[in-house]
Amino acid sequence: SSTGTAYAATTQASASSVYKTTDAGASWSATGPTPALQSPLGNEVALTIDPLDSRILYFTASGFFLDVGAASTFKSMDAGASWMELTAPALATLAIDPTAPATIYGGANINLPPDVFHSTDGGLTWSDLPGFPGGIVHDLTVAGGSPATIWAAAELGLYRSTDSGATWSAASYGIPLGFGVYTVLVDPRFSRVLYAGTA
Repeated sequence: SSTGTAYAATTQASASSVYKTTDAGASWSATGPTPALQSPLGNEVALTIDPLDSRILYFTASGFFLDVGAASTFKSMDAGASWMELTAPALATLAIDPTAPATIYGGANINLPPDVFHSTDGGLTWSDLPGFPGGIVHDLTVAGGSPATIWAAAELGLYRSTDSGATWSAASYGIPLGFGVYTVLVDPRFSRVLYAGTA
């Protein structure tokens, strides 16, 4: 941000943590404690910030090839000084509606049927949006100028929903077949301009 404050989520086999800098990266310190997931193969983590209130953070960590319950989602209301664990599905990625930040979308990790989940109360409760066709969800983003439009980077390619996740269609034209899409970004000024990363 313009104030020099930023956050980073880290992961290793023994723990997952969130770090904070207030001097544009010159130094970093751990935020308040979050119960760490431990996985012999490491964790997948995601971190997102409420676009209207930068004190509100969401952090999710999921262990690879562990039981369905081996994933946790946390929320901080005080810029990371303290965290509370949310009752949420095993999620690997999170995206916030920039026009209504209490609305959050989450992508299921490898241990659940590949679906997108939805919360309208800041992560306190979640509902399944069944029928996602793209396999494992790696990343989600909501179009700022059209919040009903959600983009999903997934195992089987890039997908788009124009009805808040009720239905999905493939949107990978031009991306080589056989490539999973791992990240997707929407240009905040031009919602028709996207960037997708493959592997």
